[in-house]
Amino acid sequence: MADAEIELRPATLDDAGPVADLETARTPDEPVAGVMMAYWWTHPTDGQKTIRLVGERDGAVAMFVEAEHDRWHEHERHFGYVRTSVHPAAWTDSLFREGMAKGESWLRSESGDVAVAAAREDFHRELALLSEMGYKEERRERYWELDLEARRAELLAMAEKSRADMKRQGIALLTLNRDSDPKTLVKLYELDLAATRDIPTTVPIHMSGFETWSRNYFENPGIRKDRFNVPVTIESNDILFELRRSLYAHVQALSLSFYERYTSGRIISRLTSDIDALNELLATGRFLTVLPGFMLKVRRRNLALKALPVALPNAPMPIGLVTLKNRTLTPLAQLFIENVRDLTKPMAKS
Repeated sequence: MADAEIELRPATLDDAGPVADLETARTPDEPVAGVMMAYWWTHPTDGQKTIRLVGERDGAVAMFVEAEHDRWHEHERHFGYVRTSVHPAAWTDSLFREGMAKGESWLRSESGDVAVAAAREDFHRELALLSEMGYKEERRERYWELDLEARRAELLAMAEKSRADMKRQGIALLTLNRDSDPKTLVKLYELDLAATRDIPTTVPIHMSGFETWSRNYFENPGIRKDRFNVPVTIESNDILFELRRSLYAHVQALSLSFYERYTSGRIISRLTSDIDALNELLATGRFLTVLPGFMLKVRRRNLALKALPVALPNAPMPIGLVTLKNRTLTPLAQLFIENVRDLTKPMAKS
């Protein structure tokens, strides 16, 4: 196609779909959905500023320019990102240069210090032009592909072994929509923070706050909570499940007089907030409790409940039985006295 200018204009949300088609034409092995493009355009990270320009040819988007930067921080160089996409059918070196110049100009107006660009290693024309324009390679990001069909048997065997190992360690995978822990996303956020800090980088990575992070990762159309797995401890979930099940069954069997004595709010609190408080206690794992011996009998196997026998000193306590003179004891009272005497004899000797 002849080297002809393409007039750039500010992009609107209606351009998200056509821009996604342009990106898919450039990388057919990595197709882009218009709904995802629109989502990211309308959900920036905290403090992010962006400019987007599109150019059309023959009624279709043939060129896309985007420049952005995070909120500037004191005592840091001001880094910004510039990218230019040209449809393969409309490609010319001059169009690519023009797009990059537009993005760099905007960054300079934003007081940017360094422009950062990225390109796939098989995009030889773009890499050559970026080098001519003064860009220098800093880092390479690697991706790996796994042939799920060719290695199906091996992967299934590995998955089975991993499940068995996890089960022995008291760990299970639950999809996010089945996980009852209200702080799961907070824990994932903290894990992401720790992992991100460990990434070697030239450009500082500024993490968004929890609200923005959770919205961008778990409310976007590309994430399904019934397909997102999180590891949980089997023991705590089993305990909470058993408690909820037992409480529900118990409440169903209570008499009408019970409901006359207790308000519905108090009952609901026992069924909800008290269990949630216990869930928080189980999640921390830093607690001890004293249980009578008969309470250590549980139905479910492998619960995270360990008996720690503790020898408690028996403080001497006088015990006396008083009977009225010339009174005949009932058989029940006589049996009680005999049992108390048998029980207290060892104490008297010690």
